[in-house]
Amino acid sequence: MLALILVSYFFDLAFPMLEARDYTCFFFALALWVLERSRKDRAPWWVLWFAPVFTLWANFHAGFVSGLGVVLLYALGRAIRKESPWPHLALAVLGALAALANPYGPGLYLNVVRLTAHAPLWPVEWRPLFAVFPHPAYTRYGVLFLLYAILAFALGRREVRTAPCAWLVLGVTFLMGLKSIRHMTFFVMATAVYLPAWIEAAFQPVPAVRPLGQAIKKRPVAAFLLFMGLSSSLFLAASHAAFSATLGGPFTFRALSSRELPFGLMYYPVEAMDFLEDNRITGNLQVGLPWPGYAIWRLNGRVRTGVDNRWESAFPGEILEKEARFFQMEPGWESFLDEFPHQILLINDTTPLFEAMVKRPDWVLTFHCPGSAVFIKKDEMSGQLE
Repeated sequence: MLALILVSYFFDLAFPMLEARDYTCFFFALALWVLERSRKDRAPWWVLWFAPVFTLWANFHAGFVSGLGVVLLYALGRAIRKESPWPHLALAVLGALAALANPYGPGLYLNVVRLTAHAPLWPVEWRPLFAVFPHPAYTRYGVLFLLYAILAFALGRREVRTAPCAWLVLGVTFLMGLKSIRHMTFFVMATAVYLPAWIEAAFQPVPAVRPLGQAIKKRPVAAFLLFMGLSSSLFLAASHAAFSATLGGPFTFRALSSRELPFGLMYYPVEAMDFLEDNRITGNLQVGLPWPGYAIWRLNGRVRTGVDNRWESAFPGEILEKEARFFQMEPGWESFLDEFPHQILLINDTTPLFEAMVKRPDWVLTFHCPGSAVFIKKDEMSGQLE
């Protein structure tokens, strides 16, 4: 169980921040543990105690629907094995009812449906996996994700009939990971549940007294895949440990600028915020994700940001789509600047948007450093800067 929790945090795309979805990682791992324990103990009704947990889960994050989904997959798996699916169906119904105890009631489900049907393309992690290669921040995770998939499906190919629940969960979460980078975490947590037993079964015919070299010769493909998966995981774990050390420890929250993180990791516009703060610049600030929350914290009410980090739950879908078109410079992107009363613009200077804004006569580049740039609307320059 502890290993599952660690994996859930380790594989959450390495963002140096705590987010509400981290609760979904924890509860999803807990749900898998409960379902597997009930299956192995041959006591399916034992899962019903888990139903009240969905109340807590729904009040932390809308990802509680992933828990309902995995419960339904276990019910389908039991039906395939000609076992009674009713305990798990009952858990799904009770869990769905328990989740209604939230400030939005049934409206929370409607919001989940809206996001599922119209998943935004901003930020990048909502995009399909193959749509972002070779994005530096996601390629290493995508490679490891595909490696785990090869390992899981290769070692578990003999378990299709005996372990339908596992194959259903792995199959669905794998497709989710392909469709959205954000959902790769679910598949990795599922492999943490099922792979150990499948690895043991793959090497079971090899007597334990044989040297390791003979065992590898006996199962070369499984040994190679296992080595690649473990070495890649250890490499990422070491890189995360180094990143944590840079921050000063896992519980030390410090905003790192692009000067301190030169290898494509997520940084904060520290110097740009210093500029806005030192010059007491105020107004409507348009800033791309994931920086709005940092801007609100640093400038302490001196600016009013547009879409902030609560974008999934607090902003209409049409606003999100317009902002996404702006930052991605899709046709009609410039209308976003005129439709809303933006006065200050903070963007990444490595994007085509930066080059386009430099050429606009109605916006003035007032600050620029590696990683970020501040533009102020020309009509708003008076009184902002001497």
